[in-house]
Amino acid sequence: MAVLRFAHLADLHLDTPFQGIGTVDPEIQSSLAEASLEAWDRAVDVCVQQGLDFVLIAGDVYEQDEAGVRAQLRFLRGLERLSAVGIPVFVVHGNHDPQGGRWSAIREWPVGVTVFGHQSVGVVPVRRRGQVLAQVHGISYPVRHVHENLALRFRRLDEPVYQIGLLHASVGEHPGHGRYAPCALTDLRQGGLDYWALGHVHARQIVNPDFPAVVYPGNLQARHPGEQGPRGFYLVEAEAGRAPRLTFQACDLWRFATLVLDLGRLSLDSVDQVVSHLVRVAQDEKGDRGLIASARVAGTTPLHADLNRVGLRDELLRDLRDQAQGAGDLWWDELTIRTQPTRDRAKRMEAADFGGDLLRWSAAHSAEAPARVAALLAELQVNADLLAVRREIDWHGIEGAADELWREAEQMALDLLEQRGDR
Repeated sequence: MAVLRFAHLADLHLDTPFQGIGTVDPEIQSSLAEASLEAWDRAVDVCVQQGLDFVLIAGDVYEQDEAGVRAQLRFLRGLERLSAVGIPVFVVHGNHDPQGGRWSAIREWPVGVTVFGHQSVGVVPVRRRGQVLAQVHGISYPVRHVHENLALRFRRLDEPVYQIGLLHASVGEHPGHGRYAPCALTDLRQGGLDYWALGHVHARQIVNPDFPAVVYPGNLQARHPGEQGPRGFYLVEAEAGRAPRLTFQACDLWRFATLVLDLGRLSLDSVDQVVSHLVRVAQDEKGDRGLIASARVAGTTPLHADLNRVGLRDELLRDLRDQAQGAGDLWWDELTIRTQPTRDRAKRMEAADFGGDLLRWSAAHSAEAPARVAALLAELQVNADLLAVRREIDWHGIEGAADELWREAEQMALDLLEQRGDR
């Protein structure tokens, strides 16, 4: 059996807007606007350089079903480059771009490009010098909300070649992602295929390493602070009867990172040292990519009172941005200060003052935190007056942080009381 070398991409979301970040420097804003398109170009560069047998794209090529001309033409140019060097490309569309969108500026696909339809599973052979190396099975979405288990439609051909399923689907539960074409690993096994090239889940994941291999490569470019870490696709070497070898290939331009400074573990004696340490950590994290950084300063520290002075957080954030100005590849999006004073909390709770009352009440009601956060989120969803607040919230992480949010609110309230002299 021949060894196959192919690329598995998914969730290009071409021309997608970044979400969950505030106003940024105009130069950086321009770069962010190009990021998803540039990531696609970088992926094509790698595929051409590698001389692959074929390329798989597992859905959500575009951000929305009314894909703009800019995104469509950029996609077409990449396909043309692959076609020019004889690399076939197989594409399915997903929930963001069912049937490839409502309107297409592309009248004809380049030679070697297969875009699977949505009515039934298509099967197309991959050939090398006339020999069939593999069969690619695929189906696109007919509409945005697909609740059918499309995986059950896939069936292996009675041929002794490597066979691949190309599908945009939800295998199991994935917080932050809608349940589209839902299926289980057992459903994928029933199809008898060797490799499932999946899309939809933006976090890179090998659901099953072999027999069949079930893989999510993640998206090419992160789109919001909830998508942290490198983004790209998999280069795959596969052979019948063996587990495939997967090599991750990063192609993102910008990354999101939350930089956490635990002052309980660091010997920092001043606010200035805190800022300098954050700058060093950001430079190490950034590497050769652009970085949208959020900083979180925490821990029990003698600097607590200084760091929590009214207005200081905004001053420090402006200072961080000033230091990064002109670099063009670093933006400080957010700074949160959640430190704790070096006080004995248990002793403070015993005090016969408003602060002690606050801590005792908080301890008695802290189990209500998840329900109270859920109620606040529900209010944000239905109250039109809170739309601006809703746009600023990290929806992808807030529901799981209820207990932490409660502790932070408790500390903020106690700090305000003590700053006003209630001790």
